[in-house]
Amino acid sequence: MIKQIYIVLFLLVLSLGCSSKSTEKLSQVSTDKTEKLPDLPEKVSEIDIVESKIKWTGKKVTKSHSGTIDIKSGVINTKGFHVTSGSVEIDMNSIKNTSIKKKKSRENLTRHLKNEDFFNVDSFPTSTITINSSNKINNGRYKYFGDLTIKGITNPVNFEGSISQSEDKFSSKITMKFDRTRWGIKYGSGRFFEDLGDRMILDDIELEISLITK
Repeated sequence: MIKQIYIVLFLLVLSLGCSSKSTEKLSQVSTDKTEKLPDLPEKVSEIDIVESKIKWTGKKVTKSHSGTIDIKSGVINTKGFHVTSGSVEIDMNSIKNTSIKKKKSRENLTRHLKNEDFFNVDSFPTSTITINSSNKINNGRYKYFGDLTIKGITNPVNFEGSISQSEDKFSSKITMKFDRTRWGIKYGSGRFFEDLGDRMILDDIELEISLITK
């Protein structure tokens, strides 16, 4: 009986010793995983307004229109490839349609986009996209969180984009969609007007933004 007790005690001590070593190893692994990477320096890069482009697309029930709009100024702040913040100022007077072939019809639509029904560019000559933070989705692709200001109205937005670097320049391609009615642009919206038929304009506006830094 006494011999059996000694055997049990011996096995218990051996088990506790192995458990202690395993815990020590797990603790070491946990410490290694939570080790912080060295802090990268922040870089401020000015956007090249000549090379950078914005394409817009708006849709009706039966067709769509697209065009361009110019960037007035902008900067992005980065740590490595991670965009920490940034802003893009857009020249609303530069908006134009490029999808209509007939010159007169194309110019008529451009004038309509500039008046009070849409962007009222005489009173609000600029719009702004601000980036407040970003999360990495996968290698080279991020989700951005920020604000969009149009006609003096600011609302939060999020959008996705890729970023790459060549020498000292950054290049980013962003796709963005927003509901224009949140910025008071209700003309032709089926949510606010009835019996529009094929004259109804969908609420979402799509932007394809290509940014290149100097």
